[in-house]
Amino acid sequence: DRNIEADTMMYNAAIRACDKRGDWQHALQLFCEMLDHSVEQDAVAYNVAISACRSGGRWQHALELYREMSDLEKDVLAYSTVVGSLDEGFASRQASHILVELAEMTGLRSLWDAM
Repeated sequence: DRNIEADTMMYNAAIRACDKRGDWQHALQLFCEMLDHSVEQDAVAYNVAISACRSGGRWQHALELYREMSDLEKDVLAYSTVVGSLDEGFASRQASHILVELAEMTGLRSLWDAM
């Protein structure tokens, strides 16, 4: 439906704008508001919300959002953003788990094991 698509795109743009301003709290508020208004939280919404959390130094929130993505297809952007957030937050153990998951997803697990 065209209206649903437009609403999702508008929310994604607003969340991205919050990220650019460094306003992670408002970005998360908008992200949660999507559910309240029955607007689909697509992979783009998750990625920009994770990015906003990273920009705000909130690696715990970024990781929580990443884990919620289980019903969506996680992409390289989601992996790299959450790993960057974890790295900046000195959460190296969680980051290594995410990297192993990425290696398994891409079929590079044997390369990861060799390292």
